[in-house]
Amino acid sequence: MVQGEAGKLISYSSDGLARNIYNYVAGYLTWPTGSRINVPPSAVTALQSGIGGCAEFANLTTALSRAAGIPAVTISGLAMPELLPFTKKSATWSHPVGAHAWVELYTDTGWIMADPSWAGRYRQPAYYGRNDGKHLSFGPDIQEQEVYSRILDLAKQHGTLVAAMSAPNKFIATASPQDAQVTPKVTITKGLDSRHIASAASLIHGSFLAWIVLTSIAKQ
Repeated sequence: MVQGEAGKLISYSSDGLARNIYNYVAGYLTWPTGSRINVPPSAVTALQSGIGGCAEFANLTTALSRAAGIPAVTISGLAMPELLPFTKKSATWSHPVGAHAWVELYTDTGWIMADPSWAGRYRQPAYYGRNDGKHLSFGPDIQEQEVYSRILDLAKQHGTLVAAMSAPNKFIATASPQDAQVTPKVTITKGLDSRHIASAASLIHGSFLAWIVLTSIAKQ
């Protein structure tokens, strides 16, 4: 089923094909309503139902891309808030809000990231082939799940399991006292990224051109 759908999205370049697949998934799937606890994020189920969260968007994009011969991997991570450079934000988490999934694709231009679930039907160019500075990668989803499972098995052999979280933070905590408590907390410190450098360069360039124009007018 996935192979057949991928065959419909033909293009003369791998980047064009990857973009077609990304656009298709972004426009095809719709977000679910109601509870989604313990629902496996299957690409086939998403293709059949047309419904899915960020993991289904990512997994379907990955599956279609691979079926079309494009290397692709689902990435899990953290969706970060928009912060100004060198600012800090802290939060405690006891729920999976903030966990996110997107994809990385290998095309003619190399590895690129794309986020079909944030793009939806109307913002597709904004989330293809560019990093907006709000995606913190934990790495390929399959590797992360394998490591987390091994850590969980190891933790069960030592002490009493007092806390565990699989998203957006991933940790296992064991202790001897059964009344021990764990409060997950994350602090994000924003640094400079290429967007701020590019914006500053563009602002300086624009100001310089405006100064030249005004100087020229003044001389006339």
